[in-house]
Amino acid sequence: MGAGRGGQEIPPPASMTTGQRPKATFPAHGLGREDGKPWNEETWNAARIDFNRIITDNSTGQGCAGTLCENVLAKAYPLDASRTAMRRDLPDTKNGRAPWAKDACRYCYFRGLPTQFTDATGMWYYGTGDGGHNPWYCKSFVRWLCEGGGEDAKHVSGGSSGPVGKALRACVVCAEPRPG
Repeated sequence: MGAGRGGQEIPPPASMTTGQRPKATFPAHGLGREDGKPWNEETWNAARIDFNRIITDNSTGQGCAGTLCENVLAKAYPLDASRTAMRRDLPDTKNGRAPWAKDACRYCYFRGLPTQFTDATGMWYYGTGDGGHNPWYCKSFVRWLCEGGGEDAKHVSGGSSGPVGKALRACVVCAEPRPG
């Protein structure tokens, strides 16, 4: 479990598979993990988004290249459907209880549709197709952060492997799962 707003515990959702899209899988070679260790199912399921870091670092310009990072984050954590401005407040925690609002996960709610040429390995980029789930554990958004913003960061200096990509990867909390 992760700590949300006000230190509330946020349990991961029972399933991140919604609609017709497959669950986002973890990236190869430990990409997005501070310790560089490879992901496995347990560590991937325990990974969550540090929205406090996204909001704080980006509103102050610390740690995420300021405006450049905000422009990239606007594609993943948008204020509205235009995806030109980043949302500046934390998502609701609902104390881990459903039902979630249809736009609770801004990443999945405002993502575009995959093209007919998108193969199964790239479907994570387009989210679940439904924002009605726990945004703190959205594996599509976690994967996007691990990938340093992927295609959304290609226009910034260094792209997803530059300073903006590194700052985005730092927004993933890689909590080790608790023993059984």
